[in-house]
Amino acid sequence: MNRVKYTRDEYRNEYLQSDEWIALRDSIMESNPDCQCCNERKASDVHHMVYRNIVDIKVTDLLPVCRPCYDTLHDAISNNYIPNRESHKFSIEDITKMSIGILTDEKYKSYKRWLDSKHNLKQVVLDRIKPVIEATLKQIRGIKRIQINDLEDLATIEFTGRQIEKVMRVIRIAEHRRQNKLDKRYNGRAHKTVASNYSVRTSQPKHPIK
Repeated sequence: MNRVKYTRDEYRNEYLQSDEWIALRDSIMESNPDCQCCNERKASDVHHMVYRNIVDIKVTDLLPVCRPCYDTLHDAISNNYIPNRESHKFSIEDITKMSIGILTDEKYKSYKRWLDSKHNLKQVVLDRIKPVIEATLKQIRGIKRIQINDLEDLATIEFTGRQIEKVMRVIRIAEHRRQNKLDKRYNGRAHKTVASNYSVRTSQPKHPIK
């Protein structure tokens, strides 16, 4: 596989303006002129369902859609509902099925409502925070922008679903660092790097714990 990669600016300013992409885009839209999600409007965009190296893009990675459906798909990706890379959990066929069915996906509609509504942290989440509270409390305070002193405070505070996903990300990073003993200790005190500087990649979207 060719390992040539584009930066974001090169992708937007060079690749998407290239004769090769324009020809491929036009070919995809000519073969499927209708939006493949809603089947009500003409396709106006070609959606990349997975992001490979630019030179390795396949026709099966591309989906012609209208602008409203294009925005819906990118919203689902940004909400970690539809993956934008193949893995052992999700094949391109799985991602295509999820993308085409996003408008009628009741699970996604429920998930979006969960993201925007408020909830208390489940006991299972509090149990995961307890052993890493020293490493997570500062980041959780930053998410809520209020003073939080301990687990008792956390148990009484309401978080939106989006904030809970951020909390879960902080927990996973802290657990990863603890498990792999990545925090250096000097004179008995732990000097921790801010968790937002690190990321723990997973093979599938992290859906809410219910």
